[in-house]
Amino acid sequence: MTHYNIRSEKELFELFSRLTPAQELQGVYQPEFPGAKFMRPVKLWGLGLLGLPGWQGKQFFGDNAVNIITCNGHAAAGMTMKISIRPHKLDGELGLVATYPEDAPLIWRHCTDEFRVLDECTLLGMTHFDLPMIRHKPMMFVLHHAKDHAGVSSVNEASGGS
Repeated sequence: MTHYNIRSEKELFELFSRLTPAQELQGVYQPEFPGAKFMRPVKLWGLGLLGLPGWQGKQFFGDNAVNIITCNGHAAAGMTMKISIRPHKLDGELGLVATYPEDAPLIWRHCTDEFRVLDECTLLGMTHFDLPMIRHKPMMFVLHHAKDHAGVSSVNEASGGS
């Protein structure tokens, strides 16, 4: 297992390029937020404002994924993503990249998530927003495979069956 310091976003950023890009993901992954513990509620609040209230992680379904959010106290499907193998922005390594659809809220249409493997059950994620002022400030997150999490039934649940 690769050791990481969850309290240091800088160390996670530096670690990212030393890890192997994820090539395929299935199942539910729950988040661990980097940085100071007192910032976790602030980060969750910010995600809620941006359309991911009570963000609980991501569920991968091959070429698609869905953000898992909290709705009425229960896990629910949030915004969907398309998964593809593309060059990662940091170093051009080929790996999984998640992008949001054209009908996603404006900020998310300019967002990509990239994933590297920390160990067989843990991913290091890097979020990029292609927007002025934050274009060169990737945000780090860790995802843990949650084998016992029921997740949502399918990505179609989030998109109204389409």
